[in-house]
Amino acid sequence: MAASSSTSYSKYYQIEKLNGTNYLPWSLRLQMVLEKAGNLVVTDGSEPNPSNVAVPAGQAPASQADIDSWKKKDLDAHTEIILHLGDKQLQLVRQTKTAHEMWNLLQQQYQRTNVVSRVLLHKQLNELTMKYFKTTDAFLDAWQKASDDLLIAGLQLPEEIQVTTLLPALPEEWQSFITTHSNNVALAMNE
Repeated sequence: MAASSSTSYSKYYQIEKLNGTNYLPWSLRLQMVLEKAGNLVVTDGSEPNPSNVAVPAGQAPASQADIDSWKKKDLDAHTEIILHLGDKQLQLVRQTKTAHEMWNLLQQQYQRTNVVSRVLLHKQLNELTMKYFKTTDAFLDAWQKASDDLLIAGLQLPEEIQVTTLLPALPEEWQSFITTHSNNVALAMNE
């Protein structure tokens, strides 16, 4: 069943609300929802409000149908974004008039892809240790999320670095596993 607007996609996709610490994965997921609904163009500003665009001499102004169509896309995108915000983030954007304004404000507030944020994300990854998690799966999920956050922020760690970051995070009882794989990584790096 195809949905005709972005607001209907909320029924089919469970996206964690923006909480201030999950901007990068949140924005990627929401962009896909908005793009699939055809509303990303108003959100990212690539299709500006036709009633605000200067009309060159000799050209007709935008039709009311074009303006109404843009307003519908903007309302759908605006609604979709609002439905995926935490309460604090909702308060931040309550005065915005368009989905594009809202998107830009959220990006300015929460997007962290500069060097400092990459260092902090890398530090978070390095500080993860399995002993603080109830299960191996929970630890690996947290480690993968931290690694993915780094990738989304524009820092792709080579596989050797990932392994050398992961191995020290394992508990003492994994020492034989760590030693074996540490030796394999050292051999691979020397080749």
